[in-house]
Amino acid sequence: MNPLRIDTILFASFTPTTKGGFSINHPCNNSLQFLDLMPELPIVECFRRLVERHCLNRRIVQVITREEGGGPLNGQFDSKVFELSSFETTTENNKNKQIDEQSFHNAMQNKTLKSVNRKGKYLWFDFKNSQPSVLFHFGMTGAFVIKDFPLIPHKSANILPDPWPPLHTKLRLVFENNRELVFIDQRRFGRIKLRDDPLNEPPISLLAIDAFADPLPSSEELVTMFSKYSTPIKTVLLDQNKVFCGIGNWVVDEVLFHSKIHPATITNTITITQAEALLHNLREIVTIAIENNMDFSKLPTTWLFHQRWKRNSSMSDGKKLILRFVIILLLCEIAVLKLLPYFCMLLRCNK
Repeated sequence: MNPLRIDTILFASFTPTTKGGFSINHPCNNSLQFLDLMPELPIVECFRRLVERHCLNRRIVQVITREEGGGPLNGQFDSKVFELSSFETTTENNKNKQIDEQSFHNAMQNKTLKSVNRKGKYLWFDFKNSQPSVLFHFGMTGAFVIKDFPLIPHKSANILPDPWPPLHTKLRLVFENNRELVFIDQRRFGRIKLRDDPLNEPPISLLAIDAFADPLPSSEELVTMFSKYSTPIKTVLLDQNKVFCGIGNWVVDEVLFHSKIHPATITNTITITQAEALLHNLREIVTIAIENNMDFSKLPTTWLFHQRWKRNSSMSDGKKLILRFVIILLLCEIAVLKLLPYFCMLLRCNK
């Protein structure tokens, strides 16, 4: 194991794991990578292509919005995953439209799927001669599964398609000819929304350049865009509304790693040469991942990706214990620093 560096702690991303612990994500210290794979642009694009290939131009004959699969919410409508808040329509004089469970049935029942679209990490269905569209965000563990067809590799989703429907099925769509599509989400951070005009309404309208589907800026243009930000480059790249959308931790780390840019580099100091490398690696990495259908075994062996979730068997229990102790101390220090102003305010108020 490499020595624990202070930049590893300062610029790492601490992520909860499904086992109740946490994991450290940092491109400069591979031995600390214990992350699950969350659905970023490559996986969402693979989901889009999966649905397009098997469900396009088919009519939906049944919509099931009650959870199935035997989970803790089995038989219930998950109002956390289905967005029930109202939104402004593009018709009816822009009046607010109230959403309930029946609204989702009305949007999809007996409708024919015209197109499957994506921008960033969002995916949406458009229907023939019908509004609204149905918009999906996959959160941390969301996934699409089609009955009797191969799964898209997705570590976080923990998909077990047999028996059918899978555990944590939030939405099941039955198409004509008995084709079935389900949206599953174990941790319930995914969202299903209704939008009359997705491209021109939030959240899609707020997104930056799609790292795969949109034309990329030139290196000079990118440097100009970066000049607005005095925060670390990784922070800027992770913000879906600033420069690029669709990329998250593993893609950003991979791009910076191959571009030889430290994640803590201040964004407005990026040079044209660095920007050129970043643009090349960004498009290349997401393209390769999509073309290989996110099959881990087919991704280049030179990618940092293969080390992210590999436990380092050479790390002794003592080193693991020290690492956990250091992280706990750091988290405690962060908590104290955040709470300190409130304690000072209370002391002043009690004088």
